[in-house]
Amino acid sequence: MPLRVRTRPGPRPHEVTVERVAEGRYGPSGPGSDHLAVHEDTLDQGLLGLADAILRYGEADDPRIGPPREWAAATLARYPNCSLAAFVSGPDTCEVLLREWGFVRLTSPSLDPAAAASALFAQLDGAAVPRPLRPLPPMELTVRTGGASHPVLVSPVP
Repeated sequence: MPLRVRTRPGPRPHEVTVERVAEGRYGPSGPGSDHLAVHEDTLDQGLLGLADAILRYGEADDPRIGPPREWAAATLARYPNCSLAAFVSGPDTCEVLLREWGFVRLTSPSLDPAAAASALFAQLDGAAVPRPLRPLPPMELTVRTGGASHPVLVSPVP
């Protein structure tokens, strides 16, 4: 199901608040920036052309899909308006290709990896890191969602 995502920078560097709601008539309200996150298997394939972030869930070694980096590169090539392709390969990990920043791995012991990808998108979209800095340097984000704080480790993948 497509998600409307609202993000806000936190009071400290590398801190982002994320609020996600199912795409529909109403999105999250309040201050912040919005983006559209869509699973690649969405029933409404037209939404993929509008998505800021395209998500896939699966095993990183699935021979039908190919490695996460190849899937992500093909996805960004197919959808030129998309800024981020995230391959969620486990309950605490995803590999993300950012059009302007390169390929990274996100890990968090307590946060949905798709929410972590949205937080990274917001962090970079806010130009907290000089553009374009490749590879993106390792960093730790603090993501606030649902009243809890979650650490997210961002690691560049060569």
